[in-house]
Amino acid sequence: MSEPTRGPSREELAVCAHDLRSTLTVIAGWNSLLSRELDPARRAEAVAGIEAAIARADALIGDALAGRLRTHTAHEPVDLAEVAARAVADAQVALGLDVSLVVDAPAMIEGDAVGMARILENLLGNAAKYAADGPVGVRVGVRDELAVLEVADRGPGIPEQMRTAMLEPFARLERDVERPGTGLGLTVVRSIAERHLGSVEILPRESGGTVVRVELPLA
Repeated sequence: MSEPTRGPSREELAVCAHDLRSTLTVIAGWNSLLSRELDPARRAEAVAGIEAAIARADALIGDALAGRLRTHTAHEPVDLAEVAARAVADAQVALGLDVSLVVDAPAMIEGDAVGMARILENLLGNAAKYAADGPVGVRVGVRDELAVLEVADRGPGIPEQMRTAMLEPFARLERDVERPGTGLGLTVVRSIAERHLGSVEILPRESGGTVVRVELPLA
């Protein structure tokens, strides 16, 4: 007799709701552009953005219903530069974020493209929320034989003594408690990275702000 499938926990449902809200924001942004854009190329880009976001939402819901948000990792070649380009376009349209992408070197991993998209969606969503006044940079490359994905902002930064704690569920800085948010974004990033045998580090940006660095094994 097979064991019953475990349903989603309350924390998994909270994570699902958190990420679905981000994805719906992306869909709404592309839909708004589609409703006012006449250029065929831009309309096609908007349709592609909506379709990609719907696919991510469908995968997220499927994993949540199966109780495997913390365990499921696909095993397929993933081009981090391609995922990052999609995420940057989403953030520019849906969040109005001043964000640019630099690809230092091709970075291919074996894993879950939807998971990588969720990492960037959360990091760019945080940048839009806490550092919207300055430009945001996304960087893809290779360092010490690891694929590296970085998001750097010019926000107020995170105090050194709080950087590790900010990766825990529902962690928020005291100065941000009045802002909308759940404190789950960085937890999602860490969870997905660790499922790929990777790591997450929060660093100070040299000229002010925060860098979140994700390192993953190369394919």
